[in-house]
Amino acid sequence: MVALAADRWVRGLEDRSREASYIVQLIENLSTDSARLGAYVGQADEHHRFAVSVLDGSVDTLIAQPAVLLRRLETLSWWAPLDYTRETWDDMVATGGVQLLHDPELRIALSRYYNMLEYLATIEQGWDEQLAAAFTYRLAIMPPLTRIQVMGALPAEKPPVPVTPDDARRALRTMRDDASMSGHIGNIALIYRGQSNFYGQLQGLASEVLALLRGFSPEP
Repeated sequence: MVALAADRWVRGLEDRSREASYIVQLIENLSTDSARLGAYVGQADEHHRFAVSVLDGSVDTLIAQPAVLLRRLETLSWWAPLDYTRETWDDMVATGGVQLLHDPELRIALSRYYNMLEYLATIEQGWDEQLAAAFTYRLAIMPPLTRIQVMGALPAEKPPVPVTPDDARRALRTMRDDASMSGHIGNIALIYRGQSNFYGQLQGLASEVLALLRGFSPEP
């Protein structure tokens, strides 16, 4: 009985040691995720404001820099899926290490966070489909700069296209007056607003989980 008790005591020490190691790793993972999410929220907000300003004609500050304006127009619909870290959590799920977390609230919070990250893949696919649905054939087959050139709003030279502020004003006016293109930019604005909201929710949840993790952290 003494030997069994000693064995259970040793296993208990090993479990607490593994739990402490997982907690340290999870804090590092979620801290990195939280910083990334904050950056994604900032980028989405910036792109949303720019798309709205294109539609309402309030981009006067960029008209004086037509090359910058065109570059921002060309990259407006470019985004990468959220990059996040889940190796520690996946290892815990695969090995049963989740059960080593003795606090049930912490286990639930972590499960919720990583389930939301999985759901994000579905959301991102929806954004891609929403964007694709806004394309007409003309919009789909030509890059943004070429589209504006074909519409006669910019000179037809090959990039880099020498443009003046007057060219930029004409390009923006043409884009706003073209229903398919303005609708496309409006869709992009909606997607970026959705990104900002969803990434912001994820960042808030990451902060909640981090607070719980730090309460159990063996490190000061």
